[in-house]
Amino acid sequence: MCTVRKRMRFVVLALTVALVGFGLWYFLVQEKAANPIYEGKRLSQWIKELDSPVLGTSASATEAIKAIGIDAIPQLLIEASAHDSAPKAIAIVLIQKQSFLKFHIVSGSDHQSRALRGLCALGTNGAIAVAQGLTNSHTWIRHGCVGQWDMCTYYPKIVFDPLFDRLRDPEPIIRARAANALGMLHQQPERVVPVLIALLRDRDDWVRCMAALGLDLYGEPAKPAVPALLVSLTNCSSTFRSFAAPAVKKLDPQAATEAGIN
Repeated sequence: MCTVRKRMRFVVLALTVALVGFGLWYFLVQEKAANPIYEGKRLSQWIKELDSPVLGTSASATEAIKAIGIDAIPQLLIEASAHDSAPKAIAIVLIQKQSFLKFHIVSGSDHQSRALRGLCALGTNGAIAVAQGLTNSHTWIRHGCVGQWDMCTYYPKIVFDPLFDRLRDPEPIIRARAANALGMLHQQPERVVPVLIALLRDRDDWVRCMAALGLDLYGEPAKPAVPALLVSLTNCSSTFRSFAAPAVKKLDPQAATEAGIN
């Protein structure tokens, strides 16, 4: 009986070691696939160097990502999805306000800027990655890819439609960011402006704010939004007023004066 038990223990131990070994091997294979090496450096290191202030380092990183090609896309999308938690955002603001300590915390914005440089380096493949990321099931991937809106400047046929669709995203934070992004792009106002006007009635106040800002950014093509903006201003938060009132003054100064908007 003891011999049988010893054999069983040995078998269980052997299976455990084999499973652990397989798990480690699988992890290393996945890590290598997701974070490939080029000229002795991992992709993650090249991405960090995209915003290096050292002369020539950023250019070298861009060339490295070009050489890595589409294998760089998963990491770049993860980089794009980076965002600051509320405590981190507060810490960044406080550090920027003081003068006795000089150091930089890498923010979500920094990560997204790196991602943009890397995706731009991939050209059309980068634009396709952004377009696909805009429809990803993961909220922060979609959010991060909205932040890559500048790709739409170079590849509007690839990026514009999925970016436009994010105005109807189920997540308020993404609808809001898309409204701001499309306002900065100024593309296809005949399609975007009517949806931004509709978003002035969104259930989320920040979405309403960014819709007003988007209309403000569009300028003259958004002038038909003035009546809706005036209606929205009759019963609104102070935050919304800070976005909508300047929009009315910019789009129709006379209407703003008549409405008593100074």
